[in-house]
Amino acid sequence: MSSRLKPDTTFAILMGSSLFEEESFAPIPPVVNNLRDLQEVLADKAILGLNPNHIRVIENETSTRALRSLRQYADEAKASKATTLLFYYAGHGYRRTDNKYFLTATDSHMDTINIDGTSGVSYEDAIKKILKDTRIAQHIIIIDACSSGTIAQGDETALPDIDLKGSYTLTSSADRQASFFDEQLRPHTFFTAELLDMLRQGIDSDRDSLTLAELYEQLQQRMKARQYAMSPQQKTTQELQPHTYTFCRNKAFDGEKKRFQELETEIQEAAKDLEAGAIPKAKRNLKGILEEIEEDLTREDYQASLRQKVEAHLAFCEHYKAYKPIFEKILGTDQHAAQAAAQTEVKTLEAIIAQLKQELTAKTTLLNQTTADMVKLQTTAAAKEQQLQATLARLEKELARTQSERTALIALQETPKPLPPPAKDDLIFIEGGTYKMGDVMGDKEKDNETVHPVTLSDFYLGAYAVTFEEYDAFCEATKRTKPDDNKWGRDKRPVMNVSWYNAVEYCNWLSEQQGLSPFYSIDKTRKDPNNTNNNDTRKWVVSPLGDANGYRLPTEAEWEYAARQGGQTLRFGNGKDTADPKEINFDASEGGKKSYSVVGEFRSKTVPVGSLKSPNRLGLHDMSGNVWEWCADWYGAYSSKKMNPLGAERGATRVLRGGGWDGDPSVCRTAYRNRSRPTTRYNIVGFRLARS
Repeated sequence: MSSRLKPDTTFAILMGSSLFEEESFAPIPPVVNNLRDLQEVLADKAILGLNPNHIRVIENETSTRALRSLRQYADEAKASKATTLLFYYAGHGYRRTDNKYFLTATDSHMDTINIDGTSGVSYEDAIKKILKDTRIAQHIIIIDACSSGTIAQGDETALPDIDLKGSYTLTSSADRQASFFDEQLRPHTFFTAELLDMLRQGIDSDRDSLTLAELYEQLQQRMKARQYAMSPQQKTTQELQPHTYTFCRNKAFDGEKKRFQELETEIQEAAKDLEAGAIPKAKRNLKGILEEIEEDLTREDYQASLRQKVEAHLAFCEHYKAYKPIFEKILGTDQHAAQAAAQTEVKTLEAIIAQLKQELTAKTTLLNQTTADMVKLQTTAAAKEQQLQATLARLEKELARTQSERTALIALQETPKPLPPPAKDDLIFIEGGTYKMGDVMGDKEKDNETVHPVTLSDFYLGAYAVTFEEYDAFCEATKRTKPDDNKWGRDKRPVMNVSWYNAVEYCNWLSEQQGLSPFYSIDKTRKDPNNTNNNDTRKWVVSPLGDANGYRLPTEAEWEYAARQGGQTLRFGNGKDTADPKEINFDASEGGKKSYSVVGEFRSKTVPVGSLKSPNRLGLHDMSGNVWEWCADWYGAYSSKKMNPLGAERGATRVLRGGGWDGDPSVCRTAYRNRSRPTTRYNIVGFRLARS
């Protein structure tokens, strides 16, 4: 049995419920953040590095649809010859009087779970059976729900031991113990918040990876330290031992610190050789250590600290060599001759010291004189600079008056000219108007698509999403790392793996290149008080600059208005009401089929912009599918402002629109609202440009 998780052959199924029909099951809003952020962490190459196509999410489904999706995804993992299947659940957990444990779904009702379990998902009879049927060698099961310890503990009140060979189970709480969350305190449930933090930040250790046992022990300590009334539990089988099974990389591991400590030990060993009188050996080893410091360490403080110690020991070696004849005379038989020789050596050294002091005094005098001359020059330069500033101010006033007079003359001689066309040749003019924003098709897929009136001014929008070809030029000019293309190709494919911050920086850069005034003020020195995301390490203050004419991201209202051809009643961004994979790049497999979609090719990657040749009537390509597109707004409830709304005033995530190559037809609808942290970089997310 493997003692290490293999990312390439690991599949993950993330399941959760945050909304429930029955009032006895209270909503758990953080579950949505749990699922999306855990999906991001699992795919992060610096942590686990799972293939994003091997991560499936089951969110807010009925018990029947959840089970159907779970079996479908488990079968996909089995067919792909997976070696490990990771199952995660967050939501309400319910322990019946007969000790059977159920995971709740959106349609769960207390009475039917107690009577026949039909409105819940049985862990014993459904989850465990589906996982067992896959015959996958290893299963890692993580449950964040009340009483989840029921499936991990082995006392007389718990369920029988798990008989899945090679399985490991980690739960948020003990049997008959609640699992907690506080939306105001943390954006995730308490257990998953600590798990995500450990995976993202790592653990202070001299190991470059983390075992399942280390994660479990840290979770117990953190819950206790934060005084949460939760006791995480674990359960394993003989084939998978948590103390030896490596789960992920340890991001807190500092290889250079470890090498620093090793070199310190080598210096200590050389010092022992000096004490023992093995001077040549110590000197040889110390010179070798100096070379290792230069080759193995990059941190200047580490280098300086070790170099200082080595050079001190080497200096002792040299002094020992210089004074060795004196030591030998002193230790010889002729004490009087030795004493006379020593006194002669001392007088010689005193003469050298006196000469050095004399030279130092002369150099100090010269330095003081030079300093006085520099002060005098600086005073003179300051006076001349003041004169120049005064002259410059006078000339600027005269220039302003001349320009004002010239402008007035031109206004008298010429009729007003129209504004120049946009500098980017693929921008399309969108005439403003009033429309009903939201689920005008009545699909009722989500409860955040409320129909409401919006009025917009004229604006421009890119016919295509920004491409790798365009974004790579930005990276080369600013000497930054180019985003990963997943080996799918660059050039005309839409750029991906770019954060919201990357997008606004690109807008300002392109504006400057084309002689436009940048649209955004980007202050990286302060933290944005309107950014409520505790996991956003940047929190830059990004705000519009008044009447700037540069490039920007479209607002959510502008994006939907343009996708629907000026606010027409349409389902998809190519002007049609049916999603066809020949015209839209999305997941057209049978499992995700809708009444308004056609089954067909699932490409599993991006395609070059405009290559499907299915623009809407405004000439906008790929407004549905291919990549999700960043919008300017904070995500939240729709704004009450009707004229040019800008979304929520504050939030934890930014709006994403349009759906991506990996999404089913429902998320490609023009009304669908998605969101993510501004720092997120996914291979399904890009952006397109707008201008006022």
